[in-house]
Amino acid sequence: MKKMLLLFVLSTGLTMSAQNRVNKVNDVFVSQSEKLTVSVGWEQNDETGTWIENKNVIHNKLCPSYWTARVEQNFDWLQVNTIKKQGIKYYVFLYERQSGRYKYPNIRKNWENQYNTHFFVLTAPEYESLKSSIELKSGTNIKVSSKIKGHITDRFHSLGGEDLYNETNLLAKITKAIENPSYSESSMIFNSQITDGVELLRFRLPERSSLGERKMNTQYFENKYEDFKALLIE
Repeated sequence: MKKMLLLFVLSTGLTMSAQNRVNKVNDVFVSQSEKLTVSVGWEQNDETGTWIENKNVIHNKLCPSYWTARVEQNFDWLQVNTIKKQGIKYYVFLYERQSGRYKYPNIRKNWENQYNTHFFVLTAPEYESLKSSIELKSGTNIKVSSKIKGHITDRFHSLGGEDLYNETNLLAKITKAIENPSYSESSMIFNSQITDGVELLRFRLPERSSLGERKMNTQYFENKYEDFKALLIE
């Protein structure tokens, strides 16, 4: 009996070791919009009440380029891509932003810049609802939320492999996030309106759901509607 059991265990081990290793196939982008690379960041200064204008960053003072990475709401480009997973279509808001950290955080010394590419994913029905609401230009805030979110960073790019800052690793991260959504939720806020005869689109990048709506009145990015519309692919 013991010999039979030993033979069974050995046979099972040999069978398992003979299985081929197959790499996981990640999703790919099916389509993509143009990149939005210029937006006006507006914020009303709390002390003076003056509206402050910056390029591609929301800040309550004129923001020099070396300080941009220290401000949460900034981006170099924004794009909408689509992917399909098991026949289901998803819309992916992608944006690259400047970020960084102190090498010695306890004494806040030696700031080191880095770039992050963030993703924020909506299902097709969620995206179509957002798109329809934006097209109304009603001047009301439009909030969309998602637990499918994340980012990659170039901080460890030099290590290579899965730390490379490239599309392959970005898609792997998005695929994993679709399969295993986060417990927490982030939101984007949009507001399309007609002001002084000009069609405008205001928005904030993804952030904790409780923050966006409160800040939207005095802190937002702004583009002409026609410029932003190029992102809203089918």
